[in-house]
Amino acid sequence: MDALKTTITDQVIRFSQSSLARKDHTIDSLRRYIELTQTSRLPVADLRDELKTLVPDVQTFSAARSLVMNTNRATPNTVVLVYAKFSRRHSPPNETGFRDGCTPAPKANASS
Repeated sequence: MDALKTTITDQVIRFSQSSLARKDHTIDSLRRYIELTQTSRLPVADLRDELKTLVPDVQTFSAARSLVMNTNRATPNTVVLVYAKFSRRHSPPNETGFRDGCTPAPKANASS
């Protein structure tokens, strides 16, 4: 009878340890996901004041980071998409594709 109790106790302990190990692994995975999510957030709230200063007629805006995959490369590129709603209609883009005094970002140096 003592051997049976010992066997059952050992099995319960092993099952409990295995269950705890799986839960610890799940908790660690969730922590890593939370950290990744927090570091990849866009500072939309911080941008609000600067955007209101630069473009006062913006009513609402949203920004999202997205991955763009090239079929010829395994490494994705990241692009930031911004949606904005204005209080007035804007003029069509000029030949550079920008409107109302916005200037394009400087082109990256091809030699770097």
